[in-house]
Amino acid sequence: MAICVSLQLGLIRSTRSSFSDSVREQLDVENHVQPTQLRELKMNHTTTSTSQINHKSFLITRRSCMQHYDLLMIISSAPGNFERRNNIRKTWAFERSAKPRWTSVFLVAQTRNETVSNVLLDEDEALKDLVRASYYDHYWNQTRKIQMGFEWAVTYCNFSFLLKLDDDVFVHVPRVLSFLSAPTTPKKMLYAGCHYANMGPHRKGKWMVTYEEYNETRYPDFCPGFGYILSHDVVRAFVDTFSSLPFFRLDDVYVGMLANKNGISITNNKGFEVWHPPQYVCVPTKNTLVRHNVGEECQMKMFNLTIFLQEGKWKVTYEEYSGTRYPDFCPGFGYILSHDVVRAFVDTFSSLPFFRLDDVYVGMLASKNGINITNNAGFELWHPPQYVCVPTKNTLVRHDVGEECQMKMFNLIIFPQ
Repeated sequence: MAICVSLQLGLIRSTRSSFSDSVREQLDVENHVQPTQLRELKMNHTTTSTSQINHKSFLITRRSCMQHYDLLMIISSAPGNFERRNNIRKTWAFERSAKPRWTSVFLVAQTRNETVSNVLLDEDEALKDLVRASYYDHYWNQTRKIQMGFEWAVTYCNFSFLLKLDDDVFVHVPRVLSFLSAPTTPKKMLYAGCHYANMGPHRKGKWMVTYEEYNETRYPDFCPGFGYILSHDVVRAFVDTFSSLPFFRLDDVYVGMLANKNGISITNNKGFEVWHPPQYVCVPTKNTLVRHNVGEECQMKMFNLTIFLQEGKWKVTYEEYSGTRYPDFCPGFGYILSHDVVRAFVDTFSSLPFFRLDDVYVGMLASKNGINITNNAGFELWHPPQYVCVPTKNTLVRHDVGEECQMKMFNLIIFPQ
């Protein structure tokens, strides 16, 4: 199992306001990007139609999305995390549809390592899925990464929902899409994730936040930064609020501050899994949307488990059926219908879209006509191997019976012992 927990210890990240000079230099974003490198990046990303846009954040990427997406995933990643990005591209972020409903990009800042920087340029040129910023990457610069990611999304991409992620997570993309398309999911004013409430800043130790940085006793409610969902209108409101909200270096708390300032409440969702027992770390649950702290090997295992269910014998795409549950139905090996029900089903053919799983389709016909199923134990879907050819006192219809067994069962009925 996996649980969304609100444990204060180790989850609220902060540090002393009196940073060392070296850290301050790393956080002094504009003065350290080499002009030649920045020009090269701008040349790679600028297009004629967007070159005049002035950015509010340190965003330098101007590449636009090619279509509308139901879901845009922005993934925070350190410059040197090439293997993590490649593993994500090969697993849960791999989209094979000709008309994809979703896409993903990686948010990557600058690095002082010239080799890594050059490889990043090659990576972006080849894959075109990096969103770049003009500051140097640092742990306490994650808020700047959020700002530039949100700004790129609303400026250059047409989407309905945004899923912000870290690069150490597993995402069950089909299940996320089901959640977003469900009638109960708000399509506006949505901020969904693992809801942290009544969390306060640490005033001592490694994770200290000073009173100069934050003088309240409690943070606004927020979702931890490994994963949360925002509707398009919320992302737009957050970007419009950048200039009126003071910078705060804890990125997840900062997003909570943006939400609080805009009057946006959090929708808690237990599918955002912060913690899980070690023995189940690589096993998705029935609720898993996003699981935190998942390594590359585990991402592959979880992906293989989910893709098997998506692409097995009974695979159904989200274009065919976007719900999370089928209507009640009887398996197709056998069921009984009264004459009036058959007539109602035939009359419904023209108003119900075709669905290729026949037993589920009959369940859809029943649901549309308000017809309930009467369960009967005589319809035997499973039987112990040693009794496969022996009818029981309840047997009406038995499934998966071969020709030889059919004859044996028939003889037992005609010539009972």
